[in-house]
Amino acid sequence: MEAPRDVVRHPDDRAANTTAAEIGADLWRWADTHGARPDRGLARRLAEVVTTIAPDLPIAGATVAARYSLWTFLVDDALDDVTVDPVALTELAGRLTTLVRTTAATSAPAPMLDAMLAELLAELRLANAPTLLARFTDALCDAIDAGVEHTLRAQRIQQGHAGAPTVVDYLAVAESHVNYRSFAYLLLILAEAPPAAVPSPRVDKALVAASRAIRIANDLASVDRDRAAGRLNVLLLRQVDAAGIAAFERRIDRYVRLHDDLLRDAAEAGVLRRSLHVAVAVYRVTDLR
Repeated sequence: MEAPRDVVRHPDDRAANTTAAEIGADLWRWADTHGARPDRGLARRLAEVVTTIAPDLPIAGATVAARYSLWTFLVDDALDDVTVDPVALTELAGRLTTLVRTTAATSAPAPMLDAMLAELLAELRLANAPTLLARFTDALCDAIDAGVEHTLRAQRIQQGHAGAPTVVDYLAVAESHVNYRSFAYLLLILAEAPPAAVPSPRVDKALVAASRAIRIANDLASVDRDRAAGRLNVLLLRQVDAAGIAAFERRIDRYVRLHDDLLRDAAEAGVLRRSLHVAVAVYRVTDLR
């Protein structure tokens, strides 16, 4: 489903629409060059979302943000596959997290996800924002490891070796797996923060609340797809009726308010508030796929 225009586009802004179209076309070409064949509609929608979240980013920065967004979708597809052998999932996660934490370049041929990530990391390191890059690195590694844990838990449940987790236990892993924190730090890096920039101590706490809001909103939008694939979803942990769905909607709103309150007067508030509000608005009408 295509995301509604009033959610992911700048109203009456022809230049912004043109920029999103250009970034979407670049995104598909970039993926194709690396051997990935994403849906063209997904590439276009991701470009529209990124240019709405960060309209002030120069096109080079918006392009990197869009490419990273697509890469996270591709790595999610790999880590979320409940049919994959656990050893293969663990090996993939180990390979990617090692790549994230290693600054030495290599000329050896790399698998698709590794090569795409290496290119993105090289772009981010050029920004010379070491503190923000360290936060990005930690958040991404946490997300990759959580992705494996999330899928292994789903496999154990399917095999009858474990019961469904509580909502609290589920979110403890799923909020990291949604990988919003790394995207938020990437935005701050691309916003050309000075090299010595240190994020407000409230940013990490705010991003936990944001991650929970996006995780639940994502689950609400993708429940049918997750059910068909045998993946975990907060709505599938127990029988949820219309009242239960409404309760989850209110929980999303509470997490968004907490995020905004924690960032009050913080220098990073503008871009992070816009990012969260746009992301939640989009997931309330589509899962982007």
